[in-house]
Amino acid sequence: MVSGELFKDLRLTSYYKYLLYLFGIILILSFFLDVKNIDVYLLRRVALWIIAGGLGIWLIEEIFEKINMMIYEYYLRRDINRYYKVSSWLISLLLLVHVCILLVIVFNFYKLV
Repeated sequence: MVSGELFKDLRLTSYYKYLLYLFGIILILSFFLDVKNIDVYLLRRVALWIIAGGLGIWLIEEIFEKINMMIYEYYLRRDINRYYKVSSWLISLLLLVHVCILLVIVFNFYKLV
């Protein structure tokens, strides 16, 4: 099944991927449609901020996943049982990064309005 393998990386598994695709479509439509009572420039700026935040979270999550796999392999080779403690710390740090990026997006949105 070639088409299944082709679109494997485009699966929507996280909230930021939904936002990324949704605001990507909104951004593209904002260039072609003229809707009354909506400030198109504000809509484009918000869409760009959310797309940038979604891409940032996606990139950071990929980096954390690779770091987590390296830590897991390190502890697996050495037969050490502390992997779960380090892994939970890494997950907490990732959650903190998610929250910080979302807060930056929200504060910039309020600055725009």
